[in-house]
Amino acid sequence: MYGRGGQQLRRGNHVMDDGGSSLRERKATPNSGAGTPRTHEKTPNGSGGNTQNALIVFVKNADPGRVKTRLAADLGDARTMEVYMRLVAHTMQQAMGARPETNIAETNIAETDVAVADVAVADIGVADVFVYFSREIPDAWPDVTRDGLPVSESGMEVFRGANLRVQKGGDLGQRMKQAFQEVFSGGYDRAVIIGSDCPELDASHLEQAFRALATHDTVAGPASDGGYYLLGMRTLHPEVFDNKAWSTDTVLHSTLQDFKRAGLNTCLLPELRDMDDQEDYRQLKHLLAHPAPPGNSRRLREQAAERKTEKDVTPLISIIIPVYNEEEGLGPFLRELGKLLGPHPPEKNGAPDTAPDTPAGKERNQEPVPYEIIIVDGGSTDRTVAVANESGVRCVLSPRKGRAAQMNYGAGLVSGEILYFLHADTIPPSGALSKIIAATETGVRSGCFRLSFDEPSRLMRFYAWFTRFDLLPFRYGDQSLFVSADLFHRLGGYREDHVVMEDNDFFRRIRKQGSFVVLKDHVVTSARKYRENGFVRLQLIFTLIFMMYYLGFRQETLVSVYRRMIVQPKL
Repeated sequence: MYGRGGQQLRRGNHVMDDGGSSLRERKATPNSGAGTPRTHEKTPNGSGGNTQNALIVFVKNADPGRVKTRLAADLGDARTMEVYMRLVAHTMQQAMGARPETNIAETNIAETDVAVADVAVADIGVADVFVYFSREIPDAWPDVTRDGLPVSESGMEVFRGANLRVQKGGDLGQRMKQAFQEVFSGGYDRAVIIGSDCPELDASHLEQAFRALATHDTVAGPASDGGYYLLGMRTLHPEVFDNKAWSTDTVLHSTLQDFKRAGLNTCLLPELRDMDDQEDYRQLKHLLAHPAPPGNSRRLREQAAERKTEKDVTPLISIIIPVYNEEEGLGPFLRELGKLLGPHPPEKNGAPDTAPDTPAGKERNQEPVPYEIIIVDGGSTDRTVAVANESGVRCVLSPRKGRAAQMNYGAGLVSGEILYFLHADTIPPSGALSKIIAATETGVRSGCFRLSFDEPSRLMRFYAWFTRFDLLPFRYGDQSLFVSADLFHRLGGYREDHVVMEDNDFFRRIRKQGSFVVLKDHVVTSARKYRENGFVRLQLIFTLIFMMYYLGFRQETLVSVYRRMIVQPKL
């Protein structure tokens, strides 16, 4: 976004008095371009908008030849305008979908001035969205009618619900500084700014940014070109917008140095890529073909509640897949999973459509099993996230590291009545979803499948044979746990202070609360670790760690043993 590439404030459609200058501002409403006038007062406590958060979106007016000029040199003005309309539509869809929720956790940034995002979900409200146009508030916006983008008579539907304003100031830094000044003067406690040229940006990044501002002074989203796609703060620090070489790869570094000199702690979000030139377009254009729905967990939960009121509706299964550096295997895994589950249609009217669990449909009189899939990345350093995005499956970035935290985060974003936790190196059996539904219809609230390995040796078949027994020593996360969502949340999810044995701990707590079943079908999981460490040696290490855990050894000790003894650890 920003790399190479005596005041009274009223919200709504009106003229705003800003220290003697007049600023035209309107609230976008459907089917009316910019909408009809109305006045809405914003107070410092968040009344009116019922939020203390302001999300600023910088948008260039849709002038051919003046947007994405480097891209236009290769694509031409007409095609570039269409791409830009899609970028703006994607950005607004994600901006209007950001909904941070639940309780905040303290973040220990220790001796560093810049910490990686490591906060739990926070109940800090919905962000009010302010769209700042580069030249003027348009009366109409070009329509792009394909692929489900918002369409209205004027094209302004894309900005529905946002406060519309005009940028003021000289260079980019001065215009951003002025925008922050305006929203802070209006009583907002946290403000985040984004551009409209980052197709990798989704609502989860915006939610992470506002959560980070509950425990950090500032937050930044690094762009791969050396700039930043997002910047947020709790109070205005004007110096960060001065004396910057905008459109160069020094912007982020210079900004972080300003924060450090001011004694501010900064939270860094995952690095994303803007769309500025032909190479960016080649790498990212797939993200604009089918715009992703916003990561709005509140909306999804409302949909789940609506589903529960319907009679004879097959429960929605939410498949949660935690990943970390799975670049090589994730693509084949998702393709195989897609074959097993059947086609996954797009959403209709904002609610997940049903998708047939193909092989199992025959067992359930062709009744489709509705499902959704979410991939939760734990901070991969390879192309895992890119592979997930290329597949079209929803992928979010966990604000906390560790598989337990990833699974908990994913569980908080989905809407299914049944949660199904699946590892990215494990293939479920044919008809898995229907078999899960059939088990829950008998009153079972949790369970898993038996285990088999992709290694044909007799020893590995012998190890797998024990997983048919409902005993804790034979429970592994690879067996793909399913559990009712209400039970999962009542138990508090996985223990995030457990780096190892988190699955076994949760199995133990589940079995104390109700019926648990080991289904007779088998998942097939990778025997990679066994091949790397030795079939007998690794099993002995797992047995040792299991015994140490139940003898009360601390997690630090267990992690140390795991790291010392196991080749290619997950930690």
